[in-house]
Amino acid sequence: MILGLAYHGDGRDAIAVFSQMERAGLQPNDVTFIGVLSACNHSGLVEEGRFQFSSMDDKHGLSPKLEHYNYIVDLLGRAGHLEEAYELVQSMVIPPDSIICGALLSACQIHRNLELADKIGGVITAMQDPNIGFCILLSNIYASAGRWKDVARVRRLVKEQRIKKPSGCSWVEVDGVVHRFVVEDTTHLKSQEIYGTYEILVNHLKAEGYVPNFDFMAANIDGM
Repeated sequence: MILGLAYHGDGRDAIAVFSQMERAGLQPNDVTFIGVLSACNHSGLVEEGRFQFSSMDDKHGLSPKLEHYNYIVDLLGRAGHLEEAYELVQSMVIPPDSIICGALLSACQIHRNLELADKIGGVITAMQDPNIGFCILLSNIYASAGRWKDVARVRRLVKEQRIKKPSGCSWVEVDGVVHRFVVEDTTHLKSQEIYGTYEILVNHLKAEGYVPNFDFMAANIDGM
């Protein structure tokens, strides 16, 4: 129930269910706290997230795992507490994985913290198998700041290590048939209708005043 409420953005309700569980004398486990921290993350409950993360060890004797760190780091980073999130990552007993570093790097992009992006970028690119998505994100952060030498360095790393980006796709099932789509796909039998509908949606967005943000968009060069 806690996980279900968390995934649907009902963070405060999820915390309320957790409180009822504690009052009933039930002992939470690792999975319970994944739901609790996820709820805090999805709903931006920073103070509650801090408290619940600390209570894992202090109150319940549970050692946080990578999943728990991922949620609290993402929560703190999105809220702008970048230094606190970075200090937490540095204090981890277990080495942070690319997902945790990527969450912090994404927060650096949101809050335009180039100094910390340099530190996190160094960790990501030093990994044995760097995540291509986070390499692209790092490259785009550097590009937005006009640091073209760093852009070239990251892209050179991607080429030298032959890091491949899998093709992104989306799909939908209609009447038992799965329709798969990739970027700029024209092979679908109804591609003209699909792109026509897409243009209508874009025009609706423009009419409502939507302006896309291209600040962190870099040119698609060398497969990136």
